[in-house]
Amino acid sequence: MRNFTFNQSKFFRLIFLVFSLLFISYNASAQFFTKHYIAPAPWQYFSRANEIVIATNSTSPVTFTITKSDGSAVSLTKDGTTISSSSLTTVKGAPAVYRFVGDPNTAALTYNSAGTVYNDRGIIVTSTTNGGAISVNLRNIASDAIGSGGDSNIKGNASLTSFGDAGIGVEFRVGYYRNMGTSDQERPFYSVMAIGNNTQVKVNGSVVTTLGAGQSYLFNATIGSLVETSGPVVMNTGVRIDTPVACGDGTFDQLPPVSVLGKEYFLERGKGNDTAEQTTVVATKDGTTITINTYNATNGNEVGSPVTVSRNAGEYYTFKNGVSGTQFTSSRISANNNVAVYSGTADGCEVDISTIAPVSECGGSIFVETSAFKGYTNASLDYFAYVLLKSASNKVFLNGTDLEQTMGTNRRQLGTTGWYIIDFNRDKIGNPNTISLNSDSKLTVSIAQQGNGYSMAAFFSNFAQQPSAPKETYIGVAGCLKQSATLTTDPGFAPYVWRYNGTVISGQVLNSITVTKTGTYTVTSTLSCGVSSQSTPITVTLCSDVAVENKVNVSSQCVGSNIVFTVTAKNLGPSNAEGVSVTDKLPSGYTYVSSVAPTGTTYDSSTGVWTISGLDSGASAVLTITGTVKDSGTYANTATITSSNVDDPTGNNTATATVTANALPVAATLSTNSPVCSGSNAIFTISGTQGNVVTYTGAASGTATIGTDGKATVTISNVTANSTLNLTNVSNGTCNRALSVTATITVNPTPSAPTVAA
Repeated sequence: MRNFTFNQSKFFRLIFLVFSLLFISYNASAQFFTKHYIAPAPWQYFSRANEIVIATNSTSPVTFTITKSDGSAVSLTKDGTTISSSSLTTVKGAPAVYRFVGDPNTAALTYNSAGTVYNDRGIIVTSTTNGGAISVNLRNIASDAIGSGGDSNIKGNASLTSFGDAGIGVEFRVGYYRNMGTSDQERPFYSVMAIGNNTQVKVNGSVVTTLGAGQSYLFNATIGSLVETSGPVVMNTGVRIDTPVACGDGTFDQLPPVSVLGKEYFLERGKGNDTAEQTTVVATKDGTTITINTYNATNGNEVGSPVTVSRNAGEYYTFKNGVSGTQFTSSRISANNNVAVYSGTADGCEVDISTIAPVSECGGSIFVETSAFKGYTNASLDYFAYVLLKSASNKVFLNGTDLEQTMGTNRRQLGTTGWYIIDFNRDKIGNPNTISLNSDSKLTVSIAQQGNGYSMAAFFSNFAQQPSAPKETYIGVAGCLKQSATLTTDPGFAPYVWRYNGTVISGQVLNSITVTKTGTYTVTSTLSCGVSSQSTPITVTLCSDVAVENKVNVSSQCVGSNIVFTVTAKNLGPSNAEGVSVTDKLPSGYTYVSSVAPTGTTYDSSTGVWTISGLDSGASAVLTITGTVKDSGTYANTATITSSNVDDPTGNNTATATVTANALPVAATLSTNSPVCSGSNAIFTISGTQGNVVTYTGAASGTATIGTDGKATVTISNVTANSTLNLTNVSNGTCNRALSVTATITVNPTPSAPTVAA
């Protein structure tokens, strides 16, 4: 008989090792996710000028759906044949390629506008196969081939690869590869698409809009602007027409959240001029030092001296890619803090932007796949690509064949960085329909289609690995089923750092935490690759009873006079409330005059939305709205409050204040007995509504009450000169109406007595 001794320490180390390997495997092809959210471009997606490529790392077929961001169906074709968008399939080795259906020349497909909330301009791609992950590459393939004025709605070409979960965040530093002009045609458009309801969007500290799930908002802002949201979102950058020379192209790519940025990046120069071949680096923290190194295209040796600059949060530095005029030269960006990097590349005026993916031990993918580039008429398009890896020997395979053997060239190390680059183009690899790259080393892959009147660029590998979002378990009591929540992440990856709305929660270092505040939470943990990384965000929504009061300064008011509504938003607890807004648009019985909102909140009189953002438990905020009472319309003014919290009860979510509109008295008129003779009585007759009191000045001053016959008289006795009376006001006892009525009585001289001549 053999004796066995259970060694608990060894057992748990083994379990930890197995878990680590599973974790590595799960993230090894990290551009593949089960769901992708894609914010709008400057143009609309749903026309045949846009193509979508869906790939997978699964050898078994993966089914998926493509919808607009409001959940409505899209129309698609595959190889010219219409197909259903609700039952689509892809498999490893054969990416699925679809065209959207729609005439890009139609008026309904005009450019998206800044300052507008859209319900259906984004895209959601969802895997419906359990565990089947997919990647998404979206391409604008218009390229002046549409004809009949198609450039007025969409100007090609451009390419975007979805970051998947890595693209979801609550804090972004927006940017573009160079500082552009100020017209709508030239300047960057940034788009943000909400994943959940009541998502408030701040730009540089000011709330600009509140979005529901799937809704999008486009805006313009300076490079480096800070975007913060109350819930998870995705973002894009792009330009309607970027003109590095006399002509130009549309551009777009996804914006990465701050949580997935890195400190080291590489890029390779394309065929463009020094206007298009530029890169902008945006700092996320004060005191950021940025260093740029340049390497030649022959053997990767460093060229010239490094350039070092310092920037604070939101500031940026722009430089020319590689060596001016020399394709395949490279640049390295390194910094002491995380930075965002946006790079342009072009072939003449055919230009596109790429959001550069950082390199790290946890970055890159061991498998990348997409379809070869084709134009609007399905013609094959030229492209170049480069592969970065931190290995001098691990082979890179293209469609199962050694990439370097296929090309007859070898990788080159970039300076002494330990990073190696392999670049290739369509013709060097035989123009395959599918581009499939894999290696035992993590690969960072960029493919830039350049040539044939097109340019489309994108990174096809992931940002740094991220821990999965924490799992929440809600704890409740009667009447409040979500009073608190326990958040848990995977064990064995200490140290842990928990953040609430981006701020570190002091003293919380375990893999679970109990929270009592509504908001967005992330956890930073040490991955199996040895790098600390922040998870995708999770939004915790707890109970909070928000209420609204609506009071008016007077219960009745005369038409033409002002009233003041005082609207009070309250949070009765127990949790803080996020995504708080009140809708109070003055009804038709009032004309808006002005409003006063507390600092940090905004009121839009055109929509009636008062955006408050957050209210702590027990806190309140007050808005005043001044309006003028009109002579007709609806006078019941209703305010409604909403939040992203679980709200119970809801009976206090609306409040109505009604004003009784008092009509103004009918204007009085004035007639006279003019003309009269000197020494006679001048009689002014005032006509109006019985009982109204009329004020007059001029030949006499005073008031007159309209009698039962609808008249009142003012008599001036023994007049010897012309007499004028002015009516200045009429009152019905409740309201006054200003008058400007004047009448003059002409007084003629008394004729002299006749005389008889002798």
